[in-house]
Amino acid sequence: MRTSTTRSTERTSVNLKQLPDQGEQFQFNQGSGELNRHLVDLIGSHAYNIDVTIRPQGNVYEITGRIDTEMDRICSHCGRDTHLPIHDEFSELIVVMTERPRAGHSGHTGSLLEGPSCNYITGHEFDLAEFVHEHIALAEPPHPQCGRSDCDEIFKLANRGIKIPIDFNPLLRDNGSSKKES
Repeated sequence: MRTSTTRSTERTSVNLKQLPDQGEQFQFNQGSGELNRHLVDLIGSHAYNIDVTIRPQGNVYEITGRIDTEMDRICSHCGRDTHLPIHDEFSELIVVMTERPRAGHSGHTGSLLEGPSCNYITGHEFDLAEFVHEHIALAEPPHPQCGRSDCDEIFKLANRGIKIPIDFNPLLRDNGSSKKES
């Protein structure tokens, strides 16, 4: 298996027809820079390490790998800024097929959501940047939590309609940067 050593920021698309029989491994990180502009909306300036391997498997392609990074989010319980670690391992299939007909009277395609996780594409060019971006976006929890010791207490108080004491609420605390009004 060979490792992609291309440093060009344009090397994010793979022609699946040109993969060697044993497959190809791709490694991306913030230093190599290929995916920086594609991921900035999700992870900002956080570091990332991404390992992806694509192997031909008959008339489909197996894509496996791991994504490690962080996201800045706001805790859904206490409202504090928090860093969410993202550790995503995946094993999926890429299926190249002619464009599916539109669902209708004679073009019903049925559900493609059954079975293994598959990526259906209509050509042999596979965009790794788009694939990684989607995986990171899907790894974001819908209700991020910071896990701090007082987070649940703030959440319980707020849900009962109790005014949160300034000591508990980081958004209301005077950090010395504002002056009290007279």
